[in-house]
Amino acid sequence: MSIMSKSLKIKRIQKPKGPGYLLRKFSFFFQAFSLIPLLVLVYLYMNLTPGEPGRGVSQGQLGLIIVLLAFVSLLGFVGMRRILGRVSFFSETVREVLSGDEPYQAVQELTKEEGEVAELAEAFGNIIEQLKTNVEELKHTKSTLQNTLTKVADVVSSTEDVDVLCRLVLDTAVEAIAAERAVIFSYDGENFVTQTHTEIQPRLPEELLLEAEPYLARLMSEDQLFYEKPSEGEADYRFLSAPLICCPLNYRGRFRGGICISGKRFQHGFSEDDLKLIANLSHQIAALLENAELNDEREQTYFETMAALVHAVEARDRYSSGHSARVGAYAIQIGETLGLSSEDLMTIDHASKLHDIGKIGISDTILLKPGPLTTAEVEIMKRHPVIGENIVRPLKTFRALLHPIRHHHEFLDGSGYPDGLKADEITEITRIMVVADVFDALTTDRPYRPAMARSDAVKILLKMVADGKIDHEAVAALKGVIIDQNFVPSSDLLSPGIARERSDERVAAG
Repeated sequence: MSIMSKSLKIKRIQKPKGPGYLLRKFSFFFQAFSLIPLLVLVYLYMNLTPGEPGRGVSQGQLGLIIVLLAFVSLLGFVGMRRILGRVSFFSETVREVLSGDEPYQAVQELTKEEGEVAELAEAFGNIIEQLKTNVEELKHTKSTLQNTLTKVADVVSSTEDVDVLCRLVLDTAVEAIAAERAVIFSYDGENFVTQTHTEIQPRLPEELLLEAEPYLARLMSEDQLFYEKPSEGEADYRFLSAPLICCPLNYRGRFRGGICISGKRFQHGFSEDDLKLIANLSHQIAALLENAELNDEREQTYFETMAALVHAVEARDRYSSGHSARVGAYAIQIGETLGLSSEDLMTIDHASKLHDIGKIGISDTILLKPGPLTTAEVEIMKRHPVIGENIVRPLKTFRALLHPIRHHHEFLDGSGYPDGLKADEITEITRIMVVADVFDALTTDRPYRPAMARSDAVKILLKMVADGKIDHEAVAALKGVIIDQNFVPSSDLLSPGIARERSDERVAAG
């Protein structure tokens, strides 16, 4: 319910007495203060003796005064009653129209009347217009609060990184000052990067950066907020156009970038309060970027520590030494052949390095057993993907690694472990890693068998494709890399089996 309707309800509770009440009240006071003096004069007139000396006023003069006073009083009474009648009419009309669907339009009609009613109607219309503006602003504020709470809830449950938080702050700032669009640029000490921007009139990050170059240069040189007021003239269709606020992002004396907010939805330009809000907000954004960078550095250190642990685990077993690195080398070759993006290739590289990190939780009596494992030992060994996922899970920056680490032993027909995933439940990155992992296992010595020749290993992979276990595109890509392109990992990554194969080829060639 709107504020206007609430106020009207309060007025109705006061039980208004109707338009006649004001007229009756006026008639009473008029009679009390005008007719009573007139009656006194009449009394004096009636008791005045004609020709009596010392009076100063003759009976005829007093009679004339009484007639004039009565006439003036009558004119005043009629005039004031007419004015109050019109005011009462206006009051009653306003009370009726406010209970209708379009009160503002009804009051506008009253401005066409003459005299006091038109003036009062115009003044009241202005009041209604101001109330409408206030109600709209309150609705906007309520909507902003609701949207902010929703976005905060989304962020709390989100697995995204600092970009989501920056977007939340940016959207909230835009709503709070009723701006049209905004963008945050981060600075790494050498280059600016478009961190995030509103979806209104979206642009490519490169386009935004090019458009913002003069503003960012000014922020770096002046290191303070500046505001470009709107100017009269043709419409400016740039993303960053006046009215424009640009504010540096500084944290502990370090320049972290800038925030640019453009366009105003309700007024012509930004207020002093808007500028203060953005100035305060910029510090929070700078702190957010700083903390994100520190968190990335911590997570990168954690990642490198875990990668070192993988090497330590593999070093305990000469049969698996260099396995993770080789899986990564094969998987990246497959990914490049299949046209994966640089981001996906980086995920493959990182996931390959950590895909067997869970083996750190497997006992050496099982991990280093010189022979086939028992059924019970196999079940224990199958836990290592889940252990690995739990170890990596705290790394928010590396959430993309969780699926390939947990599922690098899954097969398309559901016969893999630990979850028995099938077909489309296994991502392309994970499918590639499965093929690379199986290939390296086949071409590496094991306690219970020697390494296979690479050509024989490819045949095994093709058989697994025919059985519906592994991805045919990934195997075809690996076959092209291994057989057609004769790809071999660097010498420090060679497994004993591949090393012997390379040695046998050199002997045959000599």
